[in-house]
Amino acid sequence: MFTEAVRDLLARYKAYDAIKQPPETVARIHVDEIAAKFAKAYEQVRNVIDYREEHLLRQRSILRAIQRGVLVHGGKSEMASRLIREMIRSGHFSNDRIPEEKISQVQRLVDNLLFLLELVRAGRFAQKNELSMWLMSITASAVEECIDPPWKDRAASAAMLACLTEGLVITGERVSDRDKEVQLFIAVQRALLRVDVDQLSYRLLTFLYPRWEDFSRSELEEFAEGLLSTKRLLDLTMAHPLGSYFFKLCNQYNTVFLLLGDVAFAKKSAPDVVEAVCADESALFSAVREAYQKRYTQQRQRLRRLAFFSVISLFVSKVIVALAIEIPIDTYVTHSFSLENTIINLLFPPLLMVFIIGFIRMPTAANIELVLAEVRAAVYRGAQKKYLLAIPERKKPFIQTMVRIFFIVVSLLVLLGVWMILQGLHFSIASAAVFVLFTSIVAATGVRVHNRAQDISLEQARASLRTFAWDLIVMPFVSIGQVTIAGLSKFKILVLLFDLIDAPFQVFVLFVENFNMFLRSKKDELY
Repeated sequence: MFTEAVRDLLARYKAYDAIKQPPETVARIHVDEIAAKFAKAYEQVRNVIDYREEHLLRQRSILRAIQRGVLVHGGKSEMASRLIREMIRSGHFSNDRIPEEKISQVQRLVDNLLFLLELVRAGRFAQKNELSMWLMSITASAVEECIDPPWKDRAASAAMLACLTEGLVITGERVSDRDKEVQLFIAVQRALLRVDVDQLSYRLLTFLYPRWEDFSRSELEEFAEGLLSTKRLLDLTMAHPLGSYFFKLCNQYNTVFLLLGDVAFAKKSAPDVVEAVCADESALFSAVREAYQKRYTQQRQRLRRLAFFSVISLFVSKVIVALAIEIPIDTYVTHSFSLENTIINLLFPPLLMVFIIGFIRMPTAANIELVLAEVRAAVYRGAQKKYLLAIPERKKPFIQTMVRIFFIVVSLLVLLGVWMILQGLHFSIASAAVFVLFTSIVAATGVRVHNRAQDISLEQARASLRTFAWDLIVMPFVSIGQVTIAGLSKFKILVLLFDLIDAPFQVFVLFVENFNMFLRSKKDELY
């Protein structure tokens, strides 16, 4: 009745159900509630400054704790305990929920990291800092999944990978079986789970080397010898030229497996109940509709939050740039300061962002019917379908060069047109450059928000001459915006400031915790 993909999904849920509630007798990690309030407030402020999507916050916080532990504390034996307690105080894990046995498991990962770092420092690697940072980032992902295993994510991604692997039909350029397997794995991780580079590196490493976390010391030494080549292999694999085609396919069907994961895991019902729901098509469709509506609401709220933070961030950044660069240059260098142009330059980017967001639409009511049809094909063996991946033949170098030259020419013409309009409004060179820069950031962010609005959509966008003309105008700004955002992400002054105060603040939190324990002990002495 069920496809192999769904059988595996149900088996994984059954395994999860068997261990989801550890016995009450298991000792759990507890942190002081007062100290946790300080730590959680600090973490929330930091998350606003260094804004990331919700599913990436915890891994990033663990990475900072590992870096601080290695650099400041030298990686002592209690590093795992300190790290887990810090994450609980910061609100990334619930208090009194993590079993104490997790400390030894995390410590093993930390010990392996420290051993590899020593081998890197002692080795003849030219990129020691790069390798050290990479090792810490994949260890952070390993620690996160050790403390709180992502059962639902693993089950949904495994089901999607199995379903697409079985039904995949590739036309056009020939792809080896190994490349197909690896690129499909990467695309599922990116499209379904929205992993970042660090998380993907860890999961791809685990996919290619399943035992690496359990290596002995001798195996770690052998692993370290080829560490640089391993990292280069992962980087090249993640940047494979065919990766975008696999991602596009997976991005089209990710909603189906997100919802199947929700149906299995959301209500934490007994495995027999979940299997019975999946076996009854009408009950399954009802559960899928409920899960879809919940995700639809969450997606709309997430986009509003993303849009709000984007507008605020743009406005604040624009004010800082105007005060620090634009106004001083116009006043003291070019002597062309204009209050009207400064106001336009200040308000245009956030208003443009509001305008773009206003035209972004969530999927229509017809989308759910498309979702249900794909759910049927993924769940029931008799309804299975083929998934077509059309990879065009590689264009000749001459044609590729001509296309790139044409895009560059169009981009220059668009930018020249904008420049002439700004000159007509008497913008100075500095003001015009800042205007183009922030408009490009808005364009890139707007495209990203638009794409994320289609996360749960199976509806196909129709091409038209109007959208083609619009893309010709917008894409030059999007390209500049992508480069600018990538560059600015490496130079966040406030983030660097928070990095400097992280260690002193953690000392303060520990002091609060110990002082509160002292006060409680004094109270307990009185009878």
